Amino acid sequence: MSAGETCSKIIVVTINLIFLLFGLAALVAGIVFKVGGAWSKVSDFLKIADENSEIKNAGEALALGAIIFGAIIVVIAITGCIGACCKVKCLLVLYGIVVIIILLAEIAVVIVVGVKSSDVENKTDEALVKTLDKYKENSADDISKAWSIVFKEFKCCGVKGKEDFRNYTSGTSTFYATERPGLYKGPSYYVPITCCSQFNFEEKKSLTSADFDNNKNCLNATNNGSYEEGCVKSIINSVLDHKWAFIGVGIAIFFIEILVIAMAFYLCSRHD
Repeated sequence: MSAGETCSKIIVVTINLIFLLFGLAALVAGIVFKVGGAWSKVSDFLKIADENSEIKNAGEALALGAIIFGAIIVVIAITGCIGACCKVKCLLVLYGIVVIIILLAEIAVVIVVGVKSSDVENKTDEALVKTLDKYKENSADDISKAWSIVFKEFKCCGVKGKEDFRNYTSGTSTFYATERPGLYKGPSYYVPITCCSQFNFEEKKSLTSADFDNNKNCLNATNNGSYEEGCVKSIINSVLDHKWAFIGVGIAIFFIEILVIAMAFYLCSRHD
């Protein structure tokens, strides 16, 4: 066996062992979340958006996706390892073709996301806005608590901004907590206390009228003191803040795939 073959075999096996561990991790995580119901709250949260929405079962879909993704990665990695270690030509060819297909699929996804990103964002906005009519600023239920955590962690308010709450200050859809004094209710008081930058709901077991008194300026939408940016935009900006890391990882994966494809077909060509 030549030095080139040995080097190629080591590279292919090493890379596939890494992907094997990654695939197993994704597979196990997906099974745990699916069986253990860890995604149930997320799924329930999204189902409220729209019964006909494509994202209504996103919680379960993510868990199932992790299982399928992990299983595929495990099978591909094992195929690559066996093909390289044992120099099984048919497995190396199959492995190379599958990785090429994955590479082309990744390129297609990047193109589609780039072209359709605005449509996806708009549909997501519309679906999430519908969940706000269930929101309660006392964070008493899981849905409200999930939103409140998002507001705090991403320093945002609503889906597109605090204006999302303008229509939810009266009638059956009000988000007002029972502890909110009447003084802070009305057409201009449509900012939930959880959107106030100086208020941390996680430190409060329950709201009191004093909490509203201490944040009275924030509660009025015409004043400052509340988070201004919508949560979708805030989350996107958080991702963009690390865009070079994502780009770097993407480029690295791209070249790794090119490398293993080249090595796999090289080993095929050296098959005795």
